Amino acid sequence: MRIAVTGASGRLGRPLLARLAAADGVERVVVLGRRQTEPMRRHEHV
Repeated sequence: MRIAVTGASGRLGRPLLARLAAADGVERVVVLGRRQTEPMRRHEHV
């Protein structure tokens, strides 16, 4: 499994990042920094 990780500062770019990650075959996009406060906001491609 390949995992793409972005910082909380990349919040606004997450939809685009998720698209690029999916296109690149990355199975999971993990957002650091806000993980405890916004656990459901993470993009997880299973």
